[in-house]
Amino acid sequence: MFALVIGIDNYASDNIQSLHGSVADARAFKAYLTDTLLTPEDHIMILENAFATRIAIMDGLRRLAADPRIGTGDPVIIFYAGHGSRARVVTNKQSTEATTNVPVILPSDVLGPSRGDNIVQPIPYYVIDALLGDIAQRKGNNVVLVLDSCFSSASKGTHPKSSFVRAVDLPPNFCFHADTEHEHLLQSPFFSLSSYVLLSACSSSGQAWERDGRGVFTFALLDLLCTMSIVELRYSDAIMLLDIDSTFTQSPYCLGRNQGKLLFSLTPPPYEHRFLVPIRTRLMKDSPVEYVLSGGEAHGLAAGDEFEVYPDLDYPHRDGTLAITKLGSFYSVLQPLEKIVPISRNSIAKKAQHGRRELLHIYSRPEDDVRKILLLLEDEDKSMSNIVAVNNANDAHLIISMQQDNVVIVELTTIMAVQLSFQIEVRVEDLAPILLASSNFFSSMKLVSEDDSLTEDVQIELYRLPLDFPAPKPLTLNVGRPLQDRVVLDRGSHYDLRITNQSQHDLYPIVEVFHLNHELQHDILYHPGYGHSVLDCPLQRGHSLSVNFDTFCPPIEEHMAFLKFTFSTRPLDPLYDSQTLRSARRLPEKFEGRWATISKLLISRSPERKTLGEQEYQEK
Repeated sequence: MFALVIGIDNYASDNIQSLHGSVADARAFKAYLTDTLLTPEDHIMILENAFATRIAIMDGLRRLAADPRIGTGDPVIIFYAGHGSRARVVTNKQSTEATTNVPVILPSDVLGPSRGDNIVQPIPYYVIDALLGDIAQRKGNNVVLVLDSCFSSASKGTHPKSSFVRAVDLPPNFCFHADTEHEHLLQSPFFSLSSYVLLSACSSSGQAWERDGRGVFTFALLDLLCTMSIVELRYSDAIMLLDIDSTFTQSPYCLGRNQGKLLFSLTPPPYEHRFLVPIRTRLMKDSPVEYVLSGGEAHGLAAGDEFEVYPDLDYPHRDGTLAITKLGSFYSVLQPLEKIVPISRNSIAKKAQHGRRELLHIYSRPEDDVRKILLLLEDEDKSMSNIVAVNNANDAHLIISMQQDNVVIVELTTIMAVQLSFQIEVRVEDLAPILLASSNFFSSMKLVSEDDSLTEDVQIELYRLPLDFPAPKPLTLNVGRPLQDRVVLDRGSHYDLRITNQSQHDLYPIVEVFHLNHELQHDILYHPGYGHSVLDCPLQRGHSLSVNFDTFCPPIEEHMAFLKFTFSTRPLDPLYDSQTLRSARRLPEKFEGRWATISKLLISRSPERKTLGEQEYQEK
């Protein structure tokens, strides 16, 4: 593990108010790295106050990218506590008129004298984004940015006298020129959040506060990390479980393609890692009080699913078991199986047993006795209960055949009506992970909702980016085209998906790729951030969202994958706004929302293998 830790209380400019807890936060974070995570001292660069200049911060980020000690996949952490702001930026050096407004962080020497008649500029977030992307490109995308700062107005809101907001308003006439190296990023339609995870003290419109000599966010984050085991803790869980003083209208959030991975790793959590919030409330004003769960059809739940209820996350003994009897889009109604189940303010529910859902069909020859293996596996892992053996190979998704020396051949035959011919050779003792991956892949692919009234006004277009992207020049896109049901792409090219919301709803999209190969790889291209209760909607009505991806480059001539879009009218995280749910006298209307999915088949081929019709379509 390697880290760059920055804390700034004192600024050289008299125009910037001092802070009182940023350095203390930086030292506490460094102590967590060394004392709890046992990170060697020489793996950590720390910059405080006058040492945290613009040059030093930029140089520190570049040194991480170039450090030969950092291996591919090693965790790299950047922590910043200090002021943020927004600044007007000029992209044309011949102009003095600011063309855009960008978030920035403030080094300790900002607004101070620089070479010539210039002053030291703030560091735009898009530059930090580019430097983190460079670290990820060289060292792997196990990169985390912890940001205890904010970019909204410092004059917004009031709090106790000992509290300070970590943002300042720059002088009204201040603007700066984008440097030549990074100017093209202003025109890029996306940040490289595929490269790192952002843990932020607040949303883009929120505020980060400090009180009693510490940052509210950093104090809560370190308190959580020091008191809970992080072995099975996701980045998103860390944000959702923070205990933030309700005095502060501050809502930390998490963003990035790897936000669902386990802390400081690229490891996905167990498939059934999720826990949900159980409550006792009414569905309508005069209806009876019932058990309600903060998850429904959109979360892959099914009638008959059983959940064990615990008084809090760390308590080892359950209070009882509930089973789903009715499903909504974002909630479920349950009944107790044994006795009345007490529900407390901190109760959580963990899935214990699968109910009725679409099954993964497996065929094997009668003499192979694979059915017995399936029964043994189901006894060990209840998540395999949706895998069943069938009597006809034509009805199977997987065909399993026993070979000599305890070897099993697994053949994938069909997924979503697409015929496949992939084979995997494993030993019997390694069959369980293959079947579990197949089951999870199949379940995620089949989690669909057809709501044309929600998706008919969502436009999805595909753009091909320059082959040398990203390049230090203005970004130019080819003419976008509507995404068809079957799309042939150039293997190795860069693409941009442009999603435009012309509906009457603000939408929270998820974009996933399901690779139809022997690994059954499942990638998340885009997922909205996670936040307590205030989450910026990424696809507001009348607006667009861009998602970048590279075509898959396996060492074969052709590769197929499904591109799946999920659109919902509220965040799909079942813990989102959980405090509102826990205190509700009846189910809030927002839990009655809608969701819909769209799936497209992608075929990645080398250009020379395209048919004439496909070539014409691609180049339009």
